[in-house]
Amino acid sequence: MKSGWVTKKLGEVCDSFNGIWKGTQPPLKNVGVIRATNFTKQCEFDPSRTIFIDVEEKKFNKRKLEFGDIIVERSGGGPGQPVGRVIFFNLREGDYTISNFTSALRVKDKTLLDPYYLHRALVAKYFSGATETMQSNSIHIINLNYSAYLGLEIPIPPLAEQKRIVGKIDAAFEKIDKLKANAEKNLANAKELFQYALDEAMRPKKGWMEKRLGEVCEGKLSYGTSSPSCAYDSQVRYIRITDIDDNGVLLDDLVSPRQYEQKHVLEEGDVVFARTGATVGKSYLYSHSDGKCVYAGYLIRARVNQTEVLPRFLFDFTKTSRYKHYIQVSQAAAAQPNVNAEKYGNLIVPLPSLREQRQIVGNIEKVWEISLKFQQNYARQIADCAEMRQTILREAFEGRL
Repeated sequence: MKSGWVTKKLGEVCDSFNGIWKGTQPPLKNVGVIRATNFTKQCEFDPSRTIFIDVEEKKFNKRKLEFGDIIVERSGGGPGQPVGRVIFFNLREGDYTISNFTSALRVKDKTLLDPYYLHRALVAKYFSGATETMQSNSIHIINLNYSAYLGLEIPIPPLAEQKRIVGKIDAAFEKIDKLKANAEKNLANAKELFQYALDEAMRPKKGWMEKRLGEVCEGKLSYGTSSPSCAYDSQVRYIRITDIDDNGVLLDDLVSPRQYEQKHVLEEGDVVFARTGATVGKSYLYSHSDGKCVYAGYLIRARVNQTEVLPRFLFDFTKTSRYKHYIQVSQAAAAQPNVNAEKYGNLIVPLPSLREQRQIVGNIEKVWEISLKFQQNYARQIADCAEMRQTILREAFEGRL
């Protein structure tokens, strides 16, 4: 600790109040309510996601947010994201409060402690893992031990030094954010270039045929199983759409031994489609290297006649803009996202010769390998930017900035 710095417990330097929710006892007041959805992963405030509801005026008057208040996430979190994120409330006009899953901190004496400095100090605490030991699990949600949180030790230098530190942090963050924005733009460009190359390769050309998917399948497109009742095999993998990443690759950590029926066992070259929910249209090409697999009831399997279409060619086609448009149109009138077997069966598939299909698949694979390297590189840069922010915060509150 540098000379002139002191350490105070958070509860000593701040007043605190809890949130509210929709009111029932008039008079009521329509106000903006800050919730966990207003918290970014980097502990920044996103006002665009604020909702406005009627709350009891009496309760609101005691919980109205002021510029400089710090809002703490008390319930939420999830895998890889501990509860306890904090944001700085930076709005000077309007009526706002917080939800009942959050609490607000208000600095008692701003001549001794700058609220913005405190926010950065609490962000540093969060990313150092300080709140991970303060988590308590209920049945459905992770809660923050708020009493323990108020006992956090906060390093407090003189006010002028606080302002110098936050100035340094903000200047460093500005440069990091520019690097991140460039990496995100490059990542988007890499994806767009691959999409363009894929769409061009799959665009129907002279001499190509076009057929419905149902016409080139061996038998009908078939639904999977949600409640199998026959043979049991501890080695079988029960595939759900959540077990498949956005590129159609089966996740490595999938372990779901199940009972199953033989008709639901996947064979080499089977293409599986998601038929409902937010992931409708997502696809997966099965390979024996993925082990013995059966598929869930909200998936549809297509087993193509390989004298007409290569399974890999069909799978690559499901990544095209034309396919995505078909899925979008097919579910447009549904109450919830849903594309059934009949609609999948009516999907028009472009069909060059098998020789040309092999050439196209080979070319797409080469382009994808190049694109993937770029994407992985830019994704690492984005992750590095997050790590740099945490390093800056750590050094700042260890007195090394």
